[in-house]
Amino acid sequence: MRRILFSAELRRQVHKHSPQSTDTLPDRISLPLPGNITPITLGRNSQNMVQLHSPLVPFILSHHHAEIKIDPEGVHAVTDKNTANGTYLNGNIIPPGPCPLAHGDVISFGGPANCDLTGNCFRYQYYAHDDMT
Repeated sequence: MRRILFSAELRRQVHKHSPQSTDTLPDRISLPLPGNITPITLGRNSQNMVQLHSPLVPFILSHHHAEIKIDPEGVHAVTDKNTANGTYLNGNIIPPGPCPLAHGDVISFGGPANCDLTGNCFRYQYYAHDDMT
């Protein structure tokens, strides 16, 4: 399972819901700590902070698909960048603008259950601390 989690040591991360980690489908995505104003950008373009791409389903994600920011209170939020296939939270497409994340939320990029033929998915679970249970 791909994950995002937070702690002073580990930082917040998302962890994927699929068996293999690759350079363009990482198991974990570290998220910004409170006080960091730089968003994490995600998409299939290599200029993103996190490139999410599978050659078996090359057009599911947009070049610049989504971003994750942290607000001054330490709440992470995901924002879809006006993509064709959307960004989903717990199986529901998110509305325009930032969508706050809660511990255990499942974020899906490009559809609620997008997987390629090898089982790799663009689904990640958000962990708000280092307890990964």
